[in-house]
Amino acid sequence: MSGAIRILIVDDDSSLGEALKEGLSRQGHEAVWVTKPEEALDLFHKQKFDFLLVDCLLPQMTGLELIEKAHGHSKSQFRPILMSGIYTDKVFVQEAIQKSQAIAFLKKPFDLADVSNLLKREVVQKADSPVHKHIYQIFSKEKVSVREKKALIDSLEDVSGYDLPLIYSLLCETKSTGYLNIYYPDGGISGVTFCSGSICSVDIEDKTTSIGHMLIQSGYITDEDLQTGLNDKSKKRLGVRLVQGNLLSPHAVDLIMTEQMNVRLSRTITSDRLRINFAVTENELTEPSIDSNQLLRYLHDWVASKIPVNWLKSLYLKWLGSKIILNSSLRSDHPAFQMSLLHALDGFEERLRQGTSLGQILSVPGYQETAVFKGIHFLLLRGLIYLSSKTEFKDEAEQLICLKAIKAQVNGKSRSDILTLLGIWEGGDSQINVQETIASLGPKPAGPQTEVGRLWTELHGLFEGTGKSGESAEGLQAGKLPGKRVSLPKVDPAEALLKANQYIEQVKKELSFSQFDKAAASLQMALSLVPDLFQSHLYHAWIKLGSLGSKSEKFKIKEIELDLMQVPPDERYDALYPFVLGLFLKAQGDHVGARKSFQKAIALDGSFLMARRELGTLEAAAKPQKQDIFTMDLKQVVSGFFNPKTKR
Repeated sequence: MSGAIRILIVDDDSSLGEALKEGLSRQGHEAVWVTKPEEALDLFHKQKFDFLLVDCLLPQMTGLELIEKAHGHSKSQFRPILMSGIYTDKVFVQEAIQKSQAIAFLKKPFDLADVSNLLKREVVQKADSPVHKHIYQIFSKEKVSVREKKALIDSLEDVSGYDLPLIYSLLCETKSTGYLNIYYPDGGISGVTFCSGSICSVDIEDKTTSIGHMLIQSGYITDEDLQTGLNDKSKKRLGVRLVQGNLLSPHAVDLIMTEQMNVRLSRTITSDRLRINFAVTENELTEPSIDSNQLLRYLHDWVASKIPVNWLKSLYLKWLGSKIILNSSLRSDHPAFQMSLLHALDGFEERLRQGTSLGQILSVPGYQETAVFKGIHFLLLRGLIYLSSKTEFKDEAEQLICLKAIKAQVNGKSRSDILTLLGIWEGGDSQINVQETIASLGPKPAGPQTEVGRLWTELHGLFEGTGKSGESAEGLQAGKLPGKRVSLPKVDPAEALLKANQYIEQVKKELSFSQFDKAAASLQMALSLVPDLFQSHLYHAWIKLGSLGSKSEKFKIKEIELDLMQVPPDERYDALYPFVLGLFLKAQGDHVGARKSFQKAIALDGSFLMARRELGTLEAAAKPQKQDIFTMDLKQVVSGFFNPKTKR
């Protein structure tokens, strides 16, 4: 922010208003103080202000009403800061911040230093913002200071729902305290409360996450216990009723409430474009909460289950030739390497420590592309690795691997699609993005007629073409790159969902009759209409488990394991998840675990006949068989005749 900061203070408390004006003026700011809302609106009509510091309770109108009217009068965009000594209730504070999109809420009495630090933070944010034109640029830095992380958070307004895991991680790493408000395209609002880097509460519309079902699914109570708690007609919360009835431990209640926060946070991670703002305010740490250590596991689950691999492939397009460098403080026994995504990649940590590029590790035989992209993203979110800022290939063979991977990303796409892939139509500098992508191709190969030379020339020309100035949007849409491209007719989303659900009903019917090939075809039809269909990974896993031969191939088991990893948290508290998990455990020979999973599925849905059938089969197999001549094999029968100890 160039020049002095202009601040309008609106407060009918003359002692505080005068003190704020004098104190901020001495610090070099241009501070104006008024006592009446009408005076403030008149000033906004004539002058530009960077900040509005306003009391919530004013004569004739509230501070929130003043902010709303000031936006219509103001000659520039200003940032509101709320203050109050009366309205300090947590619910009011959060609602006031959400409505006004204030950057902070100061509870009276406060020090001048509190205001100064807020303004200083904004100055740093504005000064640093050119460096942070893209949120993920920090992935190319070995060390990112707390100040840089906070400046990055403050610079964000319009984001993708898939950016939220990084934002949550940064707020925890910087020990931030305040409210993160999330504004959805349909007008909905969610809020996440932070206190010293811990997540204390998640305010989101949630009518489906039942504490009772979550307790059953987690094995803390039985269905009978739940019914006993529900029959208690007191007004106390269900968890309190269960604890007081000696049906549940208080520790289990805290664990489930934390898991409920995880489910609600996962629901914020969508493909929507969102507006966010983080408002600094005083919050008390409440329990249960999600601290930095717990966040590690939840980040892993969100990356595995909520972020599409195609989105990650687009994000890392320019980094395919970059070296993956481990943080110097990263230990071999770090819990991140025990998480399912990384544990599923044999020798993954060793390859990283030996030095490899993203493109190289994607070409390792047996490594699934989805697991690699998601595993790398997870490590980057926690700052455990970083990517070299420039592309380096040890030889042309390595360069060819990366060029082929890049070609696969752009093959068949129009120029407009490539611009979107590079993030050019999202407010960034188009020439910078294009040049960064061209640099990711590496140096021009010596032999232009070799495979690597021809591919480099083709891609260089394509990317250079996307950055030409003066090209109309129509021209960009018309320009196609080599490769097959199929244009699908537009389908009404509601109609597509209805048809997709009809196919899912068909899938269920076919699975009940063990018609796995037909179920696979029906599921594919459903996903062609709605790619992120509810519980699709569970149906995928069920079909693959049913198609396994008598000897379960290791790579198929790994595929199924990856499908189960990608089941979102909010899809795990339904009878289908423990049922499919039971099938998976049974295929691995874990009959005890499988039996428990089938029992959970039945507890969640007593009419689940297939779960009852699987449980009955396991229990029958576990019972000792009575041995007689009709159940013995031939060897037992013959040896029995010649065994002197055999009773006849």
